[in-house]
Amino acid sequence: MRDEDIDRRPTLIGVVASTFAAFAIGVMFAQYALVVVAPVTIGLVAIIIGGFRGMRTLAFFGITMLVISMIMAGLYNYPVSTLLAAGVLTVVAWDMLQNGFSIGQQVGREIDTTRVELLHGGTTLLSGTVVAALIYGIYVLSPPGWPLQALILAMLAALFLVIAIEL
Repeated sequence: MRDEDIDRRPTLIGVVASTFAAFAIGVMFAQYALVVVAPVTIGLVAIIIGGFRGMRTLAFFGITMLVISMIMAGLYNYPVSTLLAAGVLTVVAWDMLQNGFSIGQQVGREIDTTRVELLHGGTTLLSGTVVAALIYGIYVLSPPGWPLQALILAMLAALFLVIAIEL
């Protein structure tokens, strides 16, 4: 097989996992204020189109829209547990999409990488869940009057830590 014949688009597992995570965020957010669902929907469409067509910029614009929806949800005073779950799912969506693009560029879309990608996604989900549980525990056990902004900054710090690890 010649190099020109290899499909270098992201893997289907990466795109589907990111799509599922974005959809789950939309379902969680729809329970409270539908205005927050608009950026999730835009992000979901961008992830689907960008992921399946191999358009990296469009796909990661979708991830950016998920982050914007989380900020909006915080402004609308969504429950902390919903924000933390959305944060974990956003990191999973980003990581799976990034991994899908990376594997697609390296070995192509036709190679079966299901086990590796599911292990990678499961590890990301587990790590994010542990971080979210710790943050939620700090939130619940903290004295009354501690600002929610500290919790949000802790979430952002965890997100930047994940990004730094990837670099």
